[in-house]
Amino acid sequence: MKKRTIYGVLLAFLVGGCSTATPPIIEYKLTPEYNIESFKVDGCKENSLKIAKVFTQKSLESSDMNYMIGKNKQYKFTQSIWTQSLDKAVGDELLNYLRDTKIFKSVQLFKSRSKSEYLLETNVEKFIQHFSKDEKKSYVEVVITLTLLDVKNNRLIDSHSFSSKVESSSIDAEGGVDALSDALGDVLTQSGSWLSGVCR
Repeated sequence: MKKRTIYGVLLAFLVGGCSTATPPIIEYKLTPEYNIESFKVDGCKENSLKIAKVFTQKSLESSDMNYMIGKNKQYKFTQSIWTQSLDKAVGDELLNYLRDTKIFKSVQLFKSRSKSEYLLETNVEKFIQHFSKDEKKSYVEVVITLTLLDVKNNRLIDSHSFSSKVESSSIDAEGGVDALSDALGDVLTQSGSWLSGVCR
């Protein structure tokens, strides 16, 4: 019995010593920086805006971080994920930005029960990091289309697509996140200028 116990302990030690530790999964959050201009428009100052649920492709409705190599090969980072799904993250950032611009009297998400004069539809068409075939260069691309609707009259006011490409500072997920944050900030700033023009 004693020999069996010793052998058992030795085997457990050897197996435990040979096991490989699983690398930790790193969670990333978008941190866009944008310009808050002093929009001198009065057309929407007394009106409220509601942001509809963000439309996007299925791959952006999860916390997975995807990337592309070349033109048609898409992969998923194994040790990096988003803190929340991209459709929700983009919706939250758009909400924060539009509230800061003060173009509208109030800005709410689609879950709010309050009534609004305008509805903003958002379609995230591209939100991804690209790598060259030799994986020595990387850039990100963000394309978002916004559509403004007059709720009371059930009328399309205007629709516009915004895009931004930014080179990654490093050839990895972290560099892609920084670049995607910059690209989103650029798109948000463009959207503010567009909305201020629509509201004149």
